Amino acid sequence: MIPSLYQTMVMVFKCGILGAILLTITPNQAIANSNTGQVKSIDEVFIKLDIREGNLEAILNAIEKKTDFSFFYTENNLRDNEKIRLDLSKGTVADFLTEVAKKKQLHFKQVNNIISVKSLKSITDKAIADTDMANLFIEVKGTVKSETGEALPGVTVFIDGTTTGTVTDIYEYSTDGGTT
Repeated sequence: MIPSLYQTMVMVFKCGILGAILLTITPNQAIANSNTGQVKSIDEVFIKLDIREGNLEAILNAIEKKTDFSFFYTENNLRDNEKIRLDLSKGTVADFLTEVAKKKQLHFKQVNNIISVKSLKSITDKAIADTDMANLFIEVKGTVKSETGEALPGVTVFIDGTTTGTVTDIYEYSTDGGTT
């Protein structure tokens, strides 16, 4: 009876070691293989669109097929089937969205891989459509320091008059005015 107890203990120990190894390896591989790393800005993603003319939904679907971006909108934004003629055939996603925004009086906002689409209703909002979208985002960087000059991690920093903000790490804070 003693040898079988000893063999059982050895087998349980081996299974425990094997289980610990699997638990250590599996999450690391899942993290390494995931695409949750750095999200690219619409200014950094270059595409070539085959569609030269189409309604808003068709153009956004074509961009989705060529990129990792998804569009968020309500049916009200797509109510008409008016054709939009694209002057570009290749460029950045921001180039295409700027062209569509000007022609359809829309505003696009990127949050990670989701791009929200909003109709511009007021005169102030319509002025945004005529502005180059790249100029709408301003990167703000800095360091929050204590009275002794040490960097302070964990401090919440907001852009004055907005709800856009970030939390400092050990080195600095950074926000681009719309995507953080």
